[in-house]
Amino acid sequence: ARAGDQRAMREIYMSHRLQVRGHLVRLLGTDSEIDDLVQIVFSRAFASLDRFNEESTLSTWLFKITLN
Repeated sequence: ARAGDQRAMREIYMSHRLQVRGHLVRLLGTDSEIDDLVQIVFSRAFASLDRFNEESTLSTWLFKITLN
């Protein structure tokens, strides 16, 4: 994914999208823009993959991005 592999990015998205969505619902409640926010979280995550240092799990890192 760091090298821009679209298939790898899609796999990350498909594996973690429901978890990110769940975090957003818990943080914000039911909102008509939740799906847009999920896209924003992943957009920011993919833009900063070079800063993922693997000291935590990918899901923990995505949670931090979601929280921010």
